[in-house]
Amino acid sequence: MHKLAIVTVVAALIASIVLTPAYAEAYNVILKDGNLRVTLYYPPEVEISSCYNFRFEAQAFNSLIIEEIKLVVKMYRDGISETIYHQVLVEAEPVTNGWTFSKNIIICIPSPRRPDPFLEAEIYAEYQLDSTTKILSTEWYMSTVRTKAYDELLSELDEANKKIRYLEEKIRKLDDYMNKLEIDLANLSNSYNKLSSDYNSLQVSYRKLQEDYISLQQRYAGLQDEFKSLNDDYRKLLIDYERLRTLYEQLMDNNKQLQSNYNSLREDYASLSKEHYRLQGVYQDLTERYNDIKSRYESSINTIGQLQSTINNLEQTIKEKEEKINELNLIYASTANENTLTKSILYAQTAAIAGVGAGIYLMSLRKKKT
Repeated sequence: MHKLAIVTVVAALIASIVLTPAYAEAYNVILKDGNLRVTLYYPPEVEISSCYNFRFEAQAFNSLIIEEIKLVVKMYRDGISETIYHQVLVEAEPVTNGWTFSKNIIICIPSPRRPDPFLEAEIYAEYQLDSTTKILSTEWYMSTVRTKAYDELLSELDEANKKIRYLEEKIRKLDDYMNKLEIDLANLSNSYNKLSSDYNSLQVSYRKLQEDYISLQQRYAGLQDEFKSLNDDYRKLLIDYERLRTLYEQLMDNNKQLQSNYNSLREDYASLSKEHYRLQGVYQDLTERYNDIKSRYESSINTIGQLQSTINNLEQTIKEKEEKINELNLIYASTANENTLTKSILYAQTAAIAGVGAGIYLMSLRKKKT
């Protein structure tokens, strides 16, 4: 950390007779280098026996040790100076980059011997950085001072302020008391009006209550008669209650019997469910067997149809062969005198036709058996 050996800020307020216009805005003076900045905000003009607000600010731009920062304000008059403010603001404080310090300072201006002095200020800063001593300083005309006897006016001002505060307090108390009296009066007036209205309302309510009381007496007599009637009904209801309670007990007994029957039926239902599952299995088996037989039956029908077609074809063939045999017989009759070889051929053809007829006959017999 860099060490700031000594930083001294001196502000000298020098008073002299200078006419300076008054401004609402505050002036400021800035004293700075690359490591530290000091700013003082001050009014452009001050009056004698008056107090003013001065704002002091400081900001560090490096890590260093501030040994001392002080502010001195002097008022110059008739070649002499009077210190009106002297204060060490920061002392032996290590700071880092970005450190800030601010303070509002109230300075009261005393009464000078001659009118219209002026204030002169001087700011002086000295510090050491890396074994190098650096100095910041400035001096400037600051504010015009108005002429008044400070001690007397200050005493008179204090006395006047005390009287003003006393009178203001007394006026405030009187105002509060008057406001309280006015509020109390308004409240009392409102209360009176409200009480008067309430009294009239209560009178109306009283008359209405008297009428209601007479009506209630009449209703009470009617209610007594109604009570007697209801009491008789109550006795009847008690009798009915006993009868219904007996019936309820009987129904409870019946409910127990029905519950027992229900449990028995549940057991029968469980047994029937098991039998149902068994019969369902048998039914499924029979269904499968039926479907198998049906499939075989349909297959047999197809086979019979095929055989019937074959028989029809064979019958047609037989007819053709018979016609051919007849033709051959005719040919045989006409050629009876032909040679033995021709006869043998005819015999062979006849035997073949006979064999075919026998085969057709056998197939017809097998079909009938099926």
